[in-house]
Amino acid sequence: MATKAAVTMPSLPTRIPRLALVLSILWPGLGQVYNGQVLKGIILALLYAASLLLIISGSPMGYFAAAVLLIYGASNAYRVADRYEHWIGGPQMRCLHCGESIQATAVSCRFCGWTSRRVE
Repeated sequence: MATKAAVTMPSLPTRIPRLALVLSILWPGLGQVYNGQVLKGIILALLYAASLLLIISGSPMGYFAAAVLLIYGASNAYRVADRYEHWIGGPQMRCLHCGESIQATAVSCRFCGWTSRRVE
């Protein structure tokens, strides 16, 4: 009776909340891009650039907009990175058969049904 040995697969990358926070403080939107929220990051980065243009043109509204974007971007990036593993359902791995991302504790793939254990 031969059994197939379980193969360990690398898990998906985790997010470091402090790094996301620092990136978002350097330029709002970088933390979101680091977290995988690319569209949100691009929008925040463009809005921050627009607020800097308002500051250069002498509008006091630019300072308010820049402050709001810095606070929102930093807090959102930290919170998303901190909750990342809870949102994706815990540690992940790749299915050896179809390559989809599944939970590390899964017995079979929810996409293709492949199982690493031989049922006899």
